[in-house]
Amino acid sequence: MTKSRIGALSAIVRAEGADAMLLTGEVGLIYATTVTALEGQCIVFADDTAIFITDGRYIEVAEQRLTPQGFQVLNRSSATPVTVYLERLLQAHQVQKLLYEDDTLTVQEFAALREQISCEFHPLGNRIAALRACKSEAEIAALKEQSGLQPGDALFFIADAKDAANKLGGLVRTEIANGLG
Repeated sequence: MTKSRIGALSAIVRAEGADAMLLTGEVGLIYATTVTALEGQCIVFADDTAIFITDGRYIEVAEQRLTPQGFQVLNRSSATPVTVYLERLLQAHQVQKLLYEDDTLTVQEFAALREQISCEFHPLGNRIAALRACKSEAEIAALKEQSGLQPGDALFFIADAKDAANKLGGLVRTEIANGLG
């Protein structure tokens, strides 16, 4: 499943005429890797390759979980600032145009990137959200299997505080039942 996600992210890079995409936010990282217990940065290139950069705290888990999925995993020394490490890596890959998650970086983080990294920055916008909204056949099959769905069943998700989610779920259930007669 992750290789198809790397491919989908690489397709965005190509469509935008960029060389690479930098993922730093939690949602983008989880989408790309399918792993929730990691910290780091991910660079996805136009040629369907991906690099995950982390430090010694997460390197073992990253290598175990991401290497089989096609990621190159790099261990960044905590003595080297992230922006310096990224600049060296992007220069080594001759990245000139870089897509970035404009909805997750703070002004200060973006300023640090622009100061340290010599390439053109282009906002990614809502492209990852659009990818997340469309489930692949493998993702749909996994949801069906994990939830035990049978023909005629429906599955929907609500994320909020427990009481609010329960209330909204009840309202949705009632509305669907009323619509069905």
